[in-house]
Amino acid sequence: FKNGNSATLPSPSGQAGKIVSSNGSAFTFISPTTAGCTNCVTTEVGNITGVVANDNTVDNGSKLLTWMGSHSNNQIVHVTPGTYYFRTSLAIANVSNIEFRCDPGAIFQKVAAMDDDYNEYFLEFITASNIKINGCRFEGLTTDANTVNPGEQGIVCYSCHGFYVSNNYFHNLGDGAVRSTTSPSDSLDSNSTDTWITNNIFDNVAQVTTTPAG
Repeated sequence: FKNGNSATLPSPSGQAGKIVSSNGSAFTFISPTTAGCTNCVTTEVGNITGVVANDNTVDNGSKLLTWMGSHSNNQIVHVTPGTYYFRTSLAIANVSNIEFRCDPGAIFQKVAAMDDDYNEYFLEFITASNIKINGCRFEGLTTDANTVNPGEQGIVCYSCHGFYVSNNYFHNLGDGAVRSTTSPSDSLDSNSTDTWITNNIFDNVAQVTTTPAG
């Protein structure tokens, strides 16, 4: 297989999950965990202390929050296939250049205990910039299509510049699947700008909003 400049694509053998890159004269395969973020450091989710897939006794939200406390900027979290259970939100403020990049089969799943409090998100960013969520599946608890469950949320960015939500799947969320809004704090209240919500699937969700608080 050749393009118009007669450059030959490399053999795909052993390159599963990688993408093709060109330097203008030749093609190579590169890992998607290193593509497109020059200044970012990539961390495999399995290398984050305490994060465990497919174990509903583990609160991966709290484990990711602890890790984010010391890795707050210029980070790509590469989420490999598996179900990652959340009992608490990953809520963090004043960060920049954060991406959650999920492989097919990577699922963020709420557990019943997460539904006890109002406004429980999987991921919550406040006064942040350049936040990207790509390719993830978010599973909520509201399975009845005729039920609205105020407070059961997906992801949110408050007063953010650059919020990019692409190629994700949002399922069974009784309130806002995605929110781009203003900070709930009067002292930090400013509009979000440059929000892109593209190529996502929303199935049995109450709403997707890009409105100011209040």
